[in-house]
Amino acid sequence: MYDTSTINTSATIVAPTGVAIQDGSFLAVKFNDAGAFVLAAAGDVPVGIIPGGVQDTLSAGEDLTVQIKDIGLCKAGGVIKAGALVACGANGVCVTAAAGANVLGQALTPATKAGDVIQVQLFKGGCAKASA
Repeated sequence: MYDTSTINTSATIVAPTGVAIQDGSFLAVKFNDAGAFVLAAAGDVPVGIIPGGVQDTLSAGEDLTVQIKDIGLCKAGGVIKAGALVACGANGVCVTAAAGANVLGQALTPATKAGDVIQVQLFKGGCAKASA
């Protein structure tokens, strides 16, 4: 019998970076084949987002803390409506999820242009369905 819970309730995890990451705050990441973090691209299955305040450049192999749940901030790749499901776009930005995209979460605030930082409820909800 266990004396403590084996459930990790932390909103973050730590793993090494697989490549150098520059200006990574608010960008989505995935695991590479070696289990290290790299920026996610369009169509990738995201692990989470890099919180703000990360140093400007991380070298390959440096430990990186990534937010995997709860409400976080993500850099938008374009216009996103509040309430829209979001997925990964190019270079780790979030975009409105197209049908079949791997969902990262739901936008809680809107983005009016690329580069806006918005609040996203992270829940990695499978694939977005086609709109009716």
